[in-house]
Amino acid sequence: KAGKAKIEVKYGEVKMEFEVDVIPTSAKLEYIGGAGITYDSVEKRLSGVRAYTTVAQALALFDGEVAIFDRTGKNITSINTEAYVGTGYKIATVVDGEIADYAEIVVKGDVNGNGRIDANDYVLIKRAYLNTVSILDESTAFAAADVNKNGFIDANDYLQIKNHFRGLIDLFN
Repeated sequence: KAGKAKIEVKYGEVKMEFEVDVIPTSAKLEYIGGAGITYDSVEKRLSGVRAYTTVAQALALFDGEVAIFDRTGKNITSINTEAYVGTGYKIATVVDGEIADYAEIVVKGDVNGNGRIDANDYVLIKRAYLNTVSILDESTAFAAADVNKNGFIDANDYLQIKNHFRGLIDLFN
């Protein structure tokens, strides 16, 4: 059964406790694969997802019974399979009504999580670059904004998003 477990480790006089996620083998996400998409089961992240990817397309990346949850935690799997998945959405296996294993979706350039790269994303990245807003506390938004994957939101990220938004480049090719 999925859930949390406490592990206690003793070494001489030192005692440490850890809380870990317990995921039955049958409830683990089984990634099939997709062009340019990376699934990191340790970081629990699905990166390289293209803008305008639908719920149905995201579900097809995994084998077995999986569900898509939006940024509010609402299961949207059966509501509209043609809706876009965005940064911060989760694809997950569900056991006994609870999320057993999951991966957070990162759409490069989609900072606000609507599944598209639009003016709102461009403005958020510009403001993050100018340090007038911080997105560091939201790791998936930061990962979406850091398009060159150098660990910073810098001028290169800003210009790539700007040029993608203006139709001068395609971030996904």
